Amino acid sequence: MTQAKLSTNILSTINKSLLLFVSNSLKSMPVILLIFILSHLTTFSQERLIGMGYNGDLVFNQIKNNPTFVAKLMTVGLPYIDDFSYIGPKPSSFFWLNTNAYINNTYSKDQPTFGMATLDGLNAKGLPYNAIPFSHGYADTLTSQRINLFPYNKSDSIYLSFFYQPQGLGQDPQPEDSLIVQFKAIGNVWKQVWAVAGQPLQPFKVAMIPIDTSMFFYSSFQFRFINKATLSGNNDHWNIDYVKVAKSRTISDTLVNDIALTRPPKGFLKNYYNMPYNQYIQDTTNEKGIQRVYLKNNSLLADNCQIACETKNITLSTVDYLNTGVSNIVTGGSDYFFDFSSPFINIAAPVGTSAMVIQNKYWLDPGAAAANVFNDTIYQKIVLSNYYATDDGSAERAYSLYGSASKLAYKFKANITDSMQYIAIHWAQLNSDVSNKLINITVWSHIDEDNSGEGDDTLAVFTLLKPDYIDSLNGFVYYPIRRLIPAGDFYIGFQQISPDFLNVGFDTNTDASSKIFYNSAGVWANTAFEGALLMRPYMGSYFANPNLNIYETKKILSCYPNPTENFLHINLDQSIDRVEIYSIAGSLVAIQKNKIIDVRELSSGYYFAKIYTNYDINPLYIKFIKK
Repeated sequence: MTQAKLSTNILSTINKSLLLFVSNSLKSMPVILLIFILSHLTTFSQERLIGMGYNGDLVFNQIKNNPTFVAKLMTVGLPYIDDFSYIGPKPSSFFWLNTNAYINNTYSKDQPTFGMATLDGLNAKGLPYNAIPFSHGYADTLTSQRINLFPYNKSDSIYLSFFYQPQGLGQDPQPEDSLIVQFKAIGNVWKQVWAVAGQPLQPFKVAMIPIDTSMFFYSSFQFRFINKATLSGNNDHWNIDYVKVAKSRTISDTLVNDIALTRPPKGFLKNYYNMPYNQYIQDTTNEKGIQRVYLKNNSLLADNCQIACETKNITLSTVDYLNTGVSNIVTGGSDYFFDFSSPFINIAAPVGTSAMVIQNKYWLDPGAAAANVFNDTIYQKIVLSNYYATDDGSAERAYSLYGSASKLAYKFKANITDSMQYIAIHWAQLNSDVSNKLINITVWSHIDEDNSGEGDDTLAVFTLLKPDYIDSLNGFVYYPIRRLIPAGDFYIGFQQISPDFLNVGFDTNTDASSKIFYNSAGVWANTAFEGALLMRPYMGSYFANPNLNIYETKKILSCYPNPTENFLHINLDQSIDRVEIYSIAGSLVAIQKNKIIDVRELSSGYYFAKIYTNYDINPLYIKFIKK
């Protein structure tokens, strides 16, 4: 078992107390609690970062021919090489027969090339193999296409090699977990030839496995990777890169004569991955940052390569920035990065333009070390449209708070006064479904970050809403806001009513921790975790609710009699799916299905009715009194 990591943080010099609790594994127990007890306070707060319950999609789009992912049996020859430098999230069917592994560029650390296959506790649809918490067994399988080894024999010195890494930026596999390699012999019999037990994060290592037994030299040889893992979530990660089967090799043939790009830059924006076009053009100087390109020389010898960058405005069909090559000597076996200056972005768009699509291309001429040309170019698309995103679109972890009335606030900046239409949140579904819990979505123009006593300025609160799960990778739930946001800093977030962990998607590849604040003990604290929340404000003119892909319709709502003793009549010009009745404390006390609500069994007092219609996912609210 992995011991939970703990962080404590004294939030102010006044007599308040805080417990900071961090659990970074679903299997981490028991948890040590450190409680700093000061006078006058008995409540405490917690924030938590844990593994996801399902997987995310690729961070970047590489614009090139995308191999079909419909698995079909075929036979390939030697050499067999796949470094996964293509669009995922499924493995290419040219190399692989099944699609359980997740092709991505977000789960590894210091990878040899961009793109790798990740094995975890999730199936091909990104859902847990087993809903029973902490169930354990065989999980992902990545099986090669048939390889024709009939023309070869032991003297040809054929090896399977691959790079592998436990944990990466995900969750560390435990000693009872493992990564396994099997060969298929004549007669369709699978033989285990290699395995390694789970362990915490390590640098990528190279495995060299000889194919030197006669039972493997036939026309339909295959190999496969299998992992043992906890099957109830996105646990126990193994990253695999640069898989190669070739002849005339030796056990020491562990190096790849290849200089490769390893991960895409953040792009030219300084503070965000995406931001509204009208906000960007108001302060282009301060919104632009450097473009850092990462690469690795996978051989021992130093080599000279040229790194180039192009920024193309797709909307205006202009090339706004071009650097055709900067020559660099890259030391053998080393990681390297190069910074390109902030590009000029042509913003001379026609009147009425509300969005701009920018395509960045990064490529290198790797000199002599050019074993694989496919990992030498990355394309990246940045959309300046109507929303802010500090995240890269992929959630590797899940962030949550513990404690009734805990608040979460995420900081953004408006360069001009604008209208906020929606707040989009990616809720991560883990071992338990918390979509029946209540939250209050909140927008602030200011929070008391340093707890100086000046208080918070709240722009809007939308009460008695719920988390929800979208049936898509990294799907967002959109909460209508429609409030004017003054120029300057603003914050989006929520207050939870129950103490449950609600789990917001958390991107560990981007550090926006300076913008994340939580409050459970009456004071605000900056998060202890490096990363970015998958929470986004959508700005500008009103547009259709993305949850429904239809326009919200006008509603006329009233109720009578109010107060009432027996029945409450709802006057609404839409049909009703259901009505949920909540006490003033936020407890669900009844669910009914029509416009005449029977309240005879309720105790006297104030209540909220949350009304779901057949036309809109966003509920309506009324308040009534039971006599």
